Amino acid sequence: MFSIHEKNGYGPAWLRKKLKHSQGGDMDASTKHRSGGIVFLLLTGSFFALVFSEVHVSVKNRLGSGKNMTLHCQSEDDDLGEQNVADGSEFGWDFNVNVWGTTLFYCDMGWESVQDYQFDAYSFARDLVRCDAQCLWLVSEEGMYGFNGQTGFWEYIYQWPSGLELAKKKL
Repeated sequence: MFSIHEKNGYGPAWLRKKLKHSQGGDMDASTKHRSGGIVFLLLTGSFFALVFSEVHVSVKNRLGSGKNMTLHCQSEDDDLGEQNVADGSEFGWDFNVNVWGTTLFYCDMGWESVQDYQFDAYSFARDLVRCDAQCLWLVSEEGMYGFNGQTGFWEYIYQWPSGLELAKKKL
C-alpha cells in the first residue's frame, strides 16, 4: 500500500486540492464550462430576440383640409406598393429586422405642394432605441414628426423642402 503524508497529516497540497475539487468544495473545470455555456446562451438568446423582434411602422396623414397623400414604401426585399392615404388615416406594416442590423425601409411620398419626397421610415441604426417595436410617423403641413418611444414625445424630424429646392430637385 502506498501513502503520502505531510507533517499535518493531510497529504501534499496538490492532493488536497484534487480531493477538494472531487468532493465539490470548489468549482471544477466542467462546472465552469457549463456556467460559461449558460451565460453564452442567455446572451445569444437576448441578441437574437432583439434582432428578430417584430417592428410595426405607421405613417399617419395629418395634412388637414382633406388632403390625400401618396406613399410608396419599400426595403431591399419588400415593396409595399403605392398607397393613397386619405387625410386622417394611416398606412402601416410589420416586419422582422435582419440579423446584420441593416434593415432599412424608405418611402417616397407626395401630395399637392410636396412631390417626390423620400424619407427613411425605419433605419435599424437610428430607430432601434428610438422606436423599439413601434415606429410612428405623423405627416403634417410643417413636416414630419417621429414618435420617440423613449421620451414619449413627438419629435420634429423632417422639414419639407421649399418650392425652389423642389424645382432644382426635378431638374
